[in-house]
Amino acid sequence: MIAFVARDEHPAHLHFLRKYIGTILILVLLTVVIYIGEVLTPSLLGDEWGILGTYIDQSGPPCPKLAITARLFEGCWMPFVYRVAGLNPQAFHTAGMLVTLTSAILLLLALDILLPEWPAYNGAVAIIFLVIPADMARLWLAGHIIFTTMLFLLAICFMALFWRDGRWWAWLAGMVIIGLSLNYYESTVGVIIALSVLAGLFGRHRTQLQRLSLLAPAVLAALYAIGRWYWQTVVGTAYGHATDNVTFAPGDLLERLSFGAGYTLRKSWLDPMLDWLQTKPGAGMSAVGETILLAAVVLLPMMAVYGLFRATRPAEPAGSVRARRRDLAIAAAVGFVVLIAGYFPVILASYPGTGYSASRLHNLPTIGAALVIGAGMFALGLWMGRTPSRARAIALPALRRR
Repeated sequence: MIAFVARDEHPAHLHFLRKYIGTILILVLLTVVIYIGEVLTPSLLGDEWGILGTYIDQSGPPCPKLAITARLFEGCWMPFVYRVAGLNPQAFHTAGMLVTLTSAILLLLALDILLPEWPAYNGAVAIIFLVIPADMARLWLAGHIIFTTMLFLLAICFMALFWRDGRWWAWLAGMVIIGLSLNYYESTVGVIIALSVLAGLFGRHRTQLQRLSLLAPAVLAALYAIGRWYWQTVVGTAYGHATDNVTFAPGDLLERLSFGAGYTLRKSWLDPMLDWLQTKPGAGMSAVGETILLAAVVLLPMMAVYGLFRATRPAEPAGSVRARRRDLAIAAAVGFVVLIAGYFPVILASYPGTGYSASRLHNLPTIGAALVIGAGMFALGLWMGRTPSRARAIALPALRRR
């Protein structure tokens, strides 16, 4: 499905560092520049203070009891930082910044495992994930979703190794980390199931046992989701749990999903691009122009899904333009799946809004948005430049305008 490069005699981690040292330095610099203001903020908000306050007041264990939450490891991160740095808001924000940077590097590593011949695209996706402003609470509410996202991406790295090379130790490590991430926060249930099914479907280069093992994360996530929901029905509103916004109505879920995906792609990416062009829909741009732009945002993932099904044909020689187009279509299609699945199951209980607390729900889907946006820009560059090197020369300056 994806062309791989031959291994050399150097250790894999050294090869990765040599290959992406410039990209990693850019990620570090962007992290400091973007998040330094939040790091210096002398306060905590909402869930952060609630988790930490409960731990301090009760002098209890670093992780909550099963009777209070179905997430066995929920809140472990905040007490850990408290034990190390005390009640220092800047320390908690710094920890959140490091977790966010680590997530971007892990995303870069996972992409390099699957697309080793696309370092420019891989780096662009990691940078987009880091800077896309959909999640405005990355450092404010660091105890929940961003730590879970980091664990999820770490698990993806191991499972990608297993998908590529069939290494059972990587599968075992990935399963353990997936279990940890699910028991920290359940925001990854949908995307774990979706990617697990895709890996099984497109794992025909693996043995039958290995393909079945690629479906194990989906089974684990589904079992956890069932247990989590059963626990919630038993507990109800005890321990401060709110159930007012819980819904299974298809119309409500579609509204929440469409708002979340639209906000992540349009408000967090397209509108800033239009601002850079000094063109705003409804003002400097006609209704027809706005419709065309919105249609492009919608049609891009649809075309990518079409390319995903076309990708079942025999692979062309590595490095060919057609093979790279196919790989970009696959990357965009997977990104669209992550974008949609990333909102499940959290939209069952919350509306993905634009405030600090609500914007947390956009954290995981921004991985998918970054894949889609990056693939779209590089596909456009490949179409305009006709060769991979020219595509890179066109796509990267376009992304830098962001």
